Amino acid sequence: MWPTLMKLWLALSGNTPLGSTPRRRRAFRRPDSRPRLEALEDRCLLNAGYLDPTFGVAGAGLVTTAIASINATTPLNFGQHALIQSDGKVLAIAESTIARYNTDGSLDTSFGSAGIANYSGNGGALQSDGKILLAGGGGPGGFSLERLNSNGSLDTSFGNQGVVTTSFSAMTGAAQVVVQPDGKIVLAGGAVVKSGSLYGAFELARYNANGSLDTSFGQQGQVTTFFGKFQVFAEALLLQTNGELILAGGTWMSGPEEWLMARYNANGKLDHTFGNNGIVTTPSGGGIGSAVVAGAVLYPNAGTPNDGKIALVGTNASLSSSPVLARFNTNGSLDTTFGSQGAVPLGIGPWGVTFDSSERFVVAGGNLAVQRLNLDGTPDTTFGSGGLVTTGLPSGTHVNGLAIYPSTGTDTADYGKIAVVGGVGGTNTPGLNGFMVARFLPSAPPSAPTFVVSGPSSATAGVPVSVTVTATDANGNVLTNYTGTVDFANFSNLDPQSVLPANYTFTAADQGVHTFALTFYKVTYQALFVADTATPSMNGRDVSIQVNPGPVAQIFLVSAPSSIQNGTSFHLYFSAVDAYGNATSFTDTVHFTSSDPNATLPSDETPKNQQNLGTFILRTTGTQTITMTDINDPALFVTITIQVT
Repeated sequence: MWPTLMKLWLALSGNTPLGSTPRRRRAFRRPDSRPRLEALEDRCLLNAGYLDPTFGVAGAGLVTTAIASINATTPLNFGQHALIQSDGKVLAIAESTIARYNTDGSLDTSFGSAGIANYSGNGGALQSDGKILLAGGGGPGGFSLERLNSNGSLDTSFGNQGVVTTSFSAMTGAAQVVVQPDGKIVLAGGAVVKSGSLYGAFELARYNANGSLDTSFGQQGQVTTFFGKFQVFAEALLLQTNGELILAGGTWMSGPEEWLMARYNANGKLDHTFGNNGIVTTPSGGGIGSAVVAGAVLYPNAGTPNDGKIALVGTNASLSSSPVLARFNTNGSLDTTFGSQGAVPLGIGPWGVTFDSSERFVVAGGNLAVQRLNLDGTPDTTFGSGGLVTTGLPSGTHVNGLAIYPSTGTDTADYGKIAVVGGVGGTNTPGLNGFMVARFLPSAPPSAPTFVVSGPSSATAGVPVSVTVTATDANGNVLTNYTGTVDFANFSNLDPQSVLPANYTFTAADQGVHTFALTFYKVTYQALFVADTATPSMNGRDVSIQVNPGPVAQIFLVSAPSSIQNGTSFHLYFSAVDAYGNATSFTDTVHFTSSDPNATLPSDETPKNQQNLGTFILRTTGTQTITMTDINDPALFVTITIQVT
């Protein structure tokens, strides 16, 4: 709960340098200032991003799933965690929804309801038997732990019909969960105390395999570690091979803000050999947003001098003005032999970190970007451009979850690939919030022919536009002899009503270049993908077409009561949409009338979408109507009926 609120506030307010604040802030609040991709060669981005052509619609490398119940202004609730099953299926976890995807990126309809299950979870973990654990908030002052069967149904043999709740003295919610080798389950979160001194806390609980509290851990299964700060959030829970636990997070709305780590023995007591009696603080020296932990990972035990060291990603103003990867020794001290006094700069705003199959750091963040670094923190120059791959996806996408396909299990074809889970939504994509799942190749695909897809910078909903597709070789030269068949896909599924070209086979007369007509209906940044049907690795995209609303087609009175008592005042709100349901601007003046001759109605005005139209009062009992009419276009009107008692 609290980590999500913190991330949401930071992303919307722009009060953190995490992930290039200006770009992230504009992504959600100022779509007009988004950088554009104008160069023709910049519009073909798939191979540069190493997106996996065996994943997603037409080999696009990513999929999105719209979730209709999501608030259009809070997309950060989505795609917080990624889990990979042994069969290669991907679980995307958010606060209220979990979705499962097959290895080709399609929704797994055998899971939940058509691939989606509505359960609450800030974090998740897989048990060895394939059951799914979800950690979340059990209301103010508590943890919740749910266990699902592999088909997405609640495991009623666990806890109370599949759910366990645990109360704490502080306002909290579990954000992290790990499963120990013995089957015991540990939940962790950060909190604000509900009463008394506002001292934030780390809170942990350990459960037996059946969901009962493990009373050998802490105080009857629970641990609370208070800090003299307003609010504490937990972003990573790490399990060491010796059974000790490391909880990493930070403070918020406390000055100066700081990173926090605590290490606990297997019995839940603080390990006093770590930091200052079990606690490590790294002050930022700044105020709100100056210290944000986005993730943490333990160095693998590979018989090297770095075994057991801890790496954090995030922002800390005392280490750098930019996002960093920092390394700590096993005793909690900052490892000053790493990078510049313990930290190396990152090229993206991180939201997750892990190690890949070759023990390299993989960091995900930004608008679907991935960075890979060697164990010593130097960029892995074999990956992308200087260790960084970007996909150029439009503003409104974000990344929170990250996982590497394991070498164990039945899915060997995808071993080492990188799964990224996030969300799409925000003010740039109203009403289109949901999951985004992408899969990256661990290394660059062989150089191959590709397509350059060039469309207009903007379009109007319902109005056809032209997009040109050019076949090029690996060096960017036009393939004048190309005669393959191409398939279009709105690969992000942002506009399922869009009318895309049918499959088309290039002819000799095309000389490798063909222009297509297509129509979008939903207001958003559209992302097109085109691929050769016989060779999906030959592909291209245009991710920067802004679709704007069309003219007003209908006006509404919103939030009308079905009945009122006579003489009672109430409010109505205005809404205008185009022919396709997109909110659109309105510049005319409206006039109000009523069947009630004694009604009090607002004066004529030129309202805006969601505007409070003023005070309405109906005084005559019986069935009454209120009508709003566009003075300039009387054909635009709306009438509502209200029972007056």
